[in-house]
Amino acid sequence: MAMKRVMIVAAALLVAGCGGKVTKSQSVSAMLEADIPSGNVILNCRASSSGSCHLLLVTGEKIERLSADAGKTATASGVTDTTQYCLQQSAPQNGCRLQPLNQGQQIVRSESKYTETN
Repeated sequence: MAMKRVMIVAAALLVAGCGGKVTKSQSVSAMLEADIPSGNVILNCRASSSGSCHLLLVTGEKIERLSADAGKTATASGVTDTTQYCLQQSAPQNGCRLQPLNQGQQIVRSESKYTETN
């Protein structure tokens, strides 16, 4: 009888361990170099938890997407003083928060944490 109780307790502990929660984080770090008079922007991806940086540029009705692997760059043209951007570790989707693109260098960092249930 004692052995049966031990087996039941052991099984209960194993099942309890299956429903654990794991906290994960996603991060991205990049530098944007905007030359608005010439209409150019350079995405310099410094680091990303996914291995690449993804930039969404919105200028009026024009939408452009750039991506660069960590340690690499990508360029776009046609930016103006009304261009807004969103930078993420994966391709930006609906709901990304657009920010104004400013002349010169902008360092952009983002980190988000989330919990997954096993």
